[in-house]
Amino acid sequence: MRLDNKIKSATLDTALKFMLNNSKKSLDRDARNILELGCTLSGQHLPEKEAGALYEELYQMLSQGKQSLVKDWMIQQFHLFV
Repeated sequence: MRLDNKIKSATLDTALKFMLNNSKKSLDRDARNILELGCTLSGQHLPEKEAGALYEELYQMLSQGKQSLVKDWMIQQFHLFV
């Protein structure tokens, strides 16, 4: 794994740890923050329609208690560590 990918992975792990520990408080805020983190790490700017669809998918995942799947979902959706 390249150095920049190791840094991104560590950043992702740390940020998600803190975001998901308090995810019961405000799921919509957490979903928005996680999407922003994905955009920042990938360097992508999502169109509003695509961002809305990803937000809904992520919100459902969080509301169903599937926090353990969030990192893999982010890596897949934002093509991180490629």
